[in-house]
Amino acid sequence: MRKKYYVYKNGNGFGAVSEIEQEGLEDDLIDVVDSEEKAKKVLLEYIINANIYSEAKITLNSNCTTDDEPIHSIEFDGVVADIIGAEPTKREIEIFKIGILYERERLWDESVNLVDDKTMRKLLRYK
Repeated sequence: MRKKYYVYKNGNGFGAVSEIEQEGLEDDLIDVVDSEEKAKKVLLEYIINANIYSEAKITLNSNCTTDDEPIHSIEFDGVVADIIGAEPTKREIEIFKIGILYERERLWDESVNLVDDKTMRKLLRYK
């Protein structure tokens, strides 16, 4: 019999994978899969989709370079990037948001054994 992996969502935008079915969390269950690899894929997809629909704030012509080229700002969940020249496209904004969410998840995964949960949540601005 193969192991089952339960993938749960939680309120801070991240999720959790458990080898044990959690009582009382039936409403938060995303999926049940048969490998840890599949569980991680499901979880990453959930994290991206759960947050990707949040709006990014775009400030057009927020500033100018010394050559009078416009500088546009994108802000998403506390991260700001400046773009010089043409206005950012919808696809560029989507890539920017996915990149931020992916980096937060990667940082979370890599720090599990290095930093305690409370500190990590503070670093990632989640309470």
